[in-house]
Amino acid sequence: MSEGNVISIMGKDYDESSLDENQIYLVNQLRQIQPEYNNLKMKLDRLEIARERFLAELIHSVREQREEDDKADSAVNQS
Repeated sequence: MSEGNVISIMGKDYDESSLDENQIYLVNQLRQIQPEYNNLKMKLDRLEIARERFLAELIHSVREQREEDDKADSAVNQS
Protein backbone atom coordinates (compact mmCIF):
# COMPACT_ATOMS: atom_id res chain seq x y z
CA MET A 1 0.00 0.00 0.00
CA SER A 2 1.14 3.55 -0.57
CA GLU A 3 0.51 6.88 1.13
CA GLY A 4 -2.35 9.24 0.28
CA ASN A 5 -5.61 8.53 -1.50
CA VAL A 6 -4.11 5.95 -3.88
CA ILE A 7 -3.72 2.45 -2.54
CA SER A 8 -1.62 -0.19 -4.25
CA ILE A 9 -3.00 -3.72 -3.88
CA MET A 10 -1.27 -6.62 -5.64
CA GLY A 11 0.51 -4.24 -8.00
CA LYS A 12 -2.58 -2.27 -9.01
CA ASP A 13 -3.40 1.26 -7.82
CA TYR A 14 -6.87 2.06 -6.49
CA ASP A 15 -8.31 5.41 -5.58
CA GLU A 16 -9.44 5.12 -1.98
CA SER A 17 -12.78 6.73 -2.88
CA SER A 18 -13.51 3.77 -5.18
CA LEU A 19 -13.34 1.28 -2.30
CA ASP A 20 -16.40 0.13 -0.43
CA GLU A 21 -16.86 0.56 3.32
CA ASN A 22 -15.49 -2.88 4.19
CA GLN A 23 -12.42 -2.41 1.99
CA ILE A 24 -11.70 0.96 3.60
CA TYR A 25 -12.08 -0.67 7.02
CA LEU A 26 -9.56 -3.35 6.03
CA VAL A 27 -7.13 -0.76 4.67
CA ASN A 28 -7.40 1.19 7.92
CA GLN A 29 -6.77 -1.97 9.95
CA LEU A 30 -3.67 -2.69 7.90
CA ARG A 31 -2.40 0.84 8.34
CA GLN A 32 -2.84 0.62 12.10
CA ILE A 33 -1.25 -2.79 12.58
CA GLN A 34 1.75 -2.24 10.28
CA PRO A 35 3.85 -0.27 12.84
CA GLU A 36 3.10 -2.83 15.55
CA TYR A 37 3.98 -5.65 13.15
CA ASN A 38 7.27 -3.95 12.28
CA ASN A 39 8.12 -3.47 15.97
CA LEU A 40 7.32 -7.09 16.79
CA LYS A 41 9.39 -8.28 13.81
CA MET A 42 12.39 -6.28 15.04
CA LYS A 43 11.92 -7.67 18.55
CA LEU A 44 11.69 -11.21 17.19
CA ASP A 45 14.88 -10.66 15.18
CA ARG A 46 16.69 -9.56 18.35
CA LEU A 47 15.34 -12.53 20.29
CA GLU A 48 16.42 -14.95 17.58
CA ILE A 49 19.94 -13.52 17.62
CA ALA A 50 20.06 -13.67 21.43
CA ARG A 51 18.73 -17.24 21.41
CA GLU A 52 21.36 -18.33 18.89
CA ARG A 53 24.10 -16.73 20.99
CA PHE A 54 22.93 -18.36 24.22
CA LEU A 55 22.71 -21.72 22.48
CA ALA A 56 26.23 -21.30 21.09
CA GLU A 57 27.51 -20.45 24.58
CA LEU A 58 25.80 -23.54 26.03
CA ILE A 59 27.24 -25.82 23.35
CA HIS A 60 30.70 -24.35 23.89
CA SER A 61 30.42 -24.83 27.65
CA VAL A 62 29.23 -28.44 27.34
CA ARG A 63 32.02 -29.27 24.87
CA GLU A 64 34.64 -27.78 27.18
CA GLN A 65 33.31 -29.78 30.12
CA ARG A 66 33.21 -32.95 28.05
CA GLU A 67 36.84 -32.42 26.97
CA GLU A 68 37.88 -31.88 30.60
CA ASP A 69 36.00 -35.02 31.65
CA ASP A 70 37.60 -37.01 28.82
CA LYS A 71 41.07 -35.82 29.88
CA ALA A 72 40.37 -36.78 33.49
CA ASP A 73 39.12 -40.22 32.41
CA SER A 74 42.25 -40.72 30.27
CA ALA A 75 44.50 -39.78 33.17
CA VAL A 76 42.72 -42.26 35.46
CA ASN A 77 42.87 -45.02 32.83
CA GLN A 78 46.59 -44.46 32.25
CA SER A 79 47.35 -44.90 35.95
